[in-house]
Amino acid sequence: MKTIPIYKHGEVVAQAQVDDEDYDRMSRGRWKLSGYGYAIRKSTLALDGVRHRLLFMHREVLGLEFGDGVQTDHLNGERLDNRRANLRAVSASEHASRHHADRRAGRELG
Repeated sequence: MKTIPIYKHGEVVAQAQVDDEDYDRMSRGRWKLSGYGYAIRKSTLALDGVRHRLLFMHREVLGLEFGDGVQTDHLNGERLDNRRANLRAVSASEHASRHHADRRAGRELG
């Protein structure tokens, strides 16, 4: 496991965890902390012209595509723990049902 610095207002505020095999790819560019606690960065995507979009580290690690309808669960609830063993791709209904059950149990998971 390796860590990648996460910035907010130009300062390192956290470290994201990734597997060794994902480190080189994920350490390119600067990641920022979203308001929801995820590692994000901007990218430019040319669809119907050029526009900006946010990339989420956890989706990048799993190789998920923009607009694919797949969501990601952080199994341990730690939004900066982007090791493959902690991530799983799920449907929107699976994601919603897990989070609904977690909220009822008083847990907030990523």
